[in-house]
Amino acid sequence: MNLLKLSVATTVLSGGHQLLVLADNEDDTAECSDVHKYNSSWQCHFVNSTKDCYSDEGYIQYIVFIYCSLHRSLLPLAVTILIIWLLFLFIALAIAADNFFCPSLEVIAKVLRMSDNIAGVTLLAFGNGAPDVFSAISAVANMKNGDVGMVFGALLGAGVFLTTVVAGAVTLVGSFHAMERPFLRDVIFYIGTVFFTFYLCHSGRVTFAEAISYIGAYVVYVVVVIVGRLIYRYWQRMRNLPSPIITEVPESDDDREGNENPGTRGSMESSNGHLRHNGQITGGINERSPLLGPVDDTGEVDLRDGVSDQEEEEVVVSDGSASVWVEFLHAISPIDVAGWNRRKDKFHLGRIYAVFKAPGLFVLKLTVPLVDYSKRPKHNWSKPLNVFHCVITPVFCVFAASSHFALENLCPRFPMFVIFLIAGVILAIVVFLTSHRDRPPVYHSAFAFFGFISGIMWIKNIANEIVNILQAAGVVFSISNTVLGLTFLAWGNSISDLISDVSMARRGRPRTGLSACFGGPLFNTLLGIGIPFTYATYQHKSFISIKFTAIQLFLFIGLAFSLISSLVVVPLMRFRLKRMYGIYLIVLYVIFLTLALLIERDVIHWTV
Repeated sequence: MNLLKLSVATTVLSGGHQLLVLADNEDDTAECSDVHKYNSSWQCHFVNSTKDCYSDEGYIQYIVFIYCSLHRSLLPLAVTILIIWLLFLFIALAIAADNFFCPSLEVIAKVLRMSDNIAGVTLLAFGNGAPDVFSAISAVANMKNGDVGMVFGALLGAGVFLTTVVAGAVTLVGSFHAMERPFLRDVIFYIGTVFFTFYLCHSGRVTFAEAISYIGAYVVYVVVVIVGRLIYRYWQRMRNLPSPIITEVPESDDDREGNENPGTRGSMESSNGHLRHNGQITGGINERSPLLGPVDDTGEVDLRDGVSDQEEEEVVVSDGSASVWVEFLHAISPIDVAGWNRRKDKFHLGRIYAVFKAPGLFVLKLTVPLVDYSKRPKHNWSKPLNVFHCVITPVFCVFAASSHFALENLCPRFPMFVIFLIAGVILAIVVFLTSHRDRPPVYHSAFAFFGFISGIMWIKNIANEIVNILQAAGVVFSISNTVLGLTFLAWGNSISDLISDVSMARRGRPRTGLSACFGGPLFNTLLGIGIPFTYATYQHKSFISIKFTAIQLFLFIGLAFSLISSLVVVPLMRFRLKRMYGIYLIVLYVIFLTLALLIERDVIHWTV
């Protein structure tokens, strides 16, 4: 499409009305935020003719939808529709990461026979931080004119929210003694990361070496976690203090709820050196890793939280108990009928939520194979559904990765996706002929790799849409990307941590929740900046220029003050955290957010 390059022409006053005359020229520097300089009758024309109003990533042009799809008098309706759509995308993002992506990573870790330590700070940590990391990747991909406000606003804004509001809420539940070594380690690493990031922003550019240093810092952190744990266990043996032994215990619903981990999505448990997902626990001690929601005194690591009734139950359908179609329909059903009947909340909020998330869950079940060892005895095996996955998942992945590549003709009238379709059909025939309905095949774990790839595609594309909506909101309401990142995007990615952390603290495990408040955002910052900027600088074969604004400077100051104050106050309290500390953290966030908004609206004049 040939885009017209527009410039603001002369303003003519005629009869008390402002007439805007648009002139075509070759200037392509017009920004989409200039739409407010035109009256409503010209705004759609301006949006359609301005390159900056279009997004290269994503499937929907939200700015065009807001200004062109409905009559200009219905602008509030268009915004309302996008708010509901944004809420739906946030829920879909959480479901894709929590209920599909993380279980696949756990199975892969077991198949590769990775130790708890290595799996904990690599695969499962990535599963936990996937929404934040992919949101950052999408923000960098959509970056225009060096505006990285959405990236740093989301990552550092979530850091402020987690280390103040969430940590404060956990402390308000009751006094407790924080884990000293993990707390100091994570806070010190996090402070170092924040100051290095400030240096990059202040310098105005990011080089390939600087970007990849974030990934290197993550590797160093992994080594410190593993070596620190080995030294700690060696020190225990030297003092004749054996590591606690976890005897085999039956799993119940209460046990599962009591072991929920707020900082991550999924669950990893030790069983003879392997990983198990919400299963029984046998002897051994797991790595205490705050990145993944650190363990409690027993050494247990839990990574999943908030799994719905539908995902926690498995109805075993034998060959003779139901038809293939009944089993298939049951497997793809997004609403748990039994759970629906058990919901007795006064305002039916549970049912409303179940209906609201049903479309997203339905599509995910159709396109993402799920191997879940917590669902016995078939581990979520459904022959008709998994055969269907063999056909649909490869085609979905190639379209989700690049629709242009999928439709590209390998030869005349033979698009690329047809190759994946044919391969999928062949694979489906093999699975159909070599498997049974009443038990999973020996190669069932291979479906976890399909789920891993498909899950990444969903998370990536959902994150793209979320970032595009927020950027459109920034244009409509004249809000900077930094503020959008540190508010809506940060809140959306962190609200589940707030709910589950407080829930865990109420169940008597506040130390785990507090450590996740510092280890989680550290991981997200290291890889959320390292991965997208490493790719961007490598692709451009040069450094990436970035803008450094006043609101970003204040964001760095707010996060640094929060971390340094905790580093000073918590040791002074001898790691015995009381409610006053929680009140202080929440008040600190309120002050931070208020000042940030005042700076954004230029009520407080703050210059870099």
